[in-house]
Amino acid sequence: MKSGLKHKTKQWFSAENRRAIALYLCFVVVATMLWFVKVLDKKYLYTLSVPAQYENKPIDKALLYHLPKEIDVSVNTDGLTLCKYLLFDHDKCLHFDLSHFSQQERSTLEMEHYALLDSLLNDMTILGTQPARIVFAFQKISSKRVKIASALDLQFARQFQLATPIVLKPDSVTIYGAKQMIDTIREVFTVAKTIANLSGKSTYTVALQGLDDIRFSDSLVQVLIEAEKFTEKKYSVPITFINVPANVVVDLMQNNVILTVFIGLSKVEKISEHDFKAVADYRKRNTTTGEIPVEIIAQPPHGSIIQQNPHNVEIIFEEI
Repeated sequence: MKSGLKHKTKQWFSAENRRAIALYLCFVVVATMLWFVKVLDKKYLYTLSVPAQYENKPIDKALLYHLPKEIDVSVNTDGLTLCKYLLFDHDKCLHFDLSHFSQQERSTLEMEHYALLDSLLNDMTILGTQPARIVFAFQKISSKRVKIASALDLQFARQFQLATPIVLKPDSVTIYGAKQMIDTIREVFTVAKTIANLSGKSTYTVALQGLDDIRFSDSLVQVLIEAEKFTEKKYSVPITFINVPANVVVDLMQNNVILTVFIGLSKVEKISEHDFKAVADYRKRNTTTGEIPVEIIAQPPHGSIIQQNPHNVEIIFEEI
């Protein structure tokens, strides 16, 4: 059996078979090259996304409109030129010198006929661009002070919660830009970031989220976070009935709602059932079951309600 297998192997790698295999591979290579040349010689319609970079921004002027971050260019070109661009030139940028355009209050640039774009896409026929034109409009820079808001995701260690509202230093920032842009901005935010395993007092330095064509007086803010251990406490809160018609006498079947609250240890003695307010609105009565939802319309700023019993109350009423 083994000798037969060896014999077949010798036949397969005989000189005659090796010549046939080499000739076949040669034909495959030649055919592939011919196909490749044919493909590269064909004309193609293709859309390129060309990154745009804006340099030398004037410090005393602001842009009225946001400028595009890339230009989509429709081209007609041969496969070889397109292949060379996609392989070697795809990371090239279209540069705009804003110090040149800012010499006028407003100027419009037709992208299809822009010389720098034509030189970047050498040997390609430009059929159109999106956007078709870029408007460079400038005005004297304006400024105003706005509040800073947190976009942080705070995650606390086991049995800890926020003891006091987080403190941002500074709590506001001066923004600079075109008046019509900054007039729409009411606040700016920190970067969206997760801070995990919080316990006790801690301070973090966090960056502000940037805005296109807007400059900030500060780019960093300090965040002061105070976490403390919490405990669970129950409060019995009287239910107040509201919006009862004058000709109706109501008798609640249950006069109190029990609230289970997570509260910081330092706040336990400072909170009582009088800091909560629970109401049952007669107008929200379920006409089928007669039940009315119990709503908590006031509670202290510290602590969070994790359980409420009951959520609905039954009533006995009679018309006068």
